[in-house]
Amino acid sequence: AHLFRLPAVLGVEHLGLRDCFLAFAGYQELVAAVFPRLCSLDLTNTLPGAEGVRAFCGSGLLAGLRRLRWGNNSINSTLTREFAACPEAKNLRVLELPSN
Repeated sequence: AHLFRLPAVLGVEHLGLRDCFLAFAGYQELVAAVFPRLCSLDLTNTLPGAEGVRAFCGSGLLAGLRRLRWGNNSINSTLTREFAACPEAKNLRVLELPSN
């Protein structure tokens, strides 16, 4: 998670964290980070839990994304509805939610 605080992340446009098992603590670190150029994010199999999903939905990180792959995270229908209602997700052009 300390990776998210390195100056090198400022230029990152595409970030793949597939299979990193971030869980809620990792999501807290992720949404607190600054990625001014990030437009594509793969969070497949990162196991955010309900708290992580809610933290991500309310983050500035989500607001800048155009593409999100968020599969295999056990995101249930309640969380899916919350995500769909999230104004921060309005800029997404590609959303992939396989195997949830």
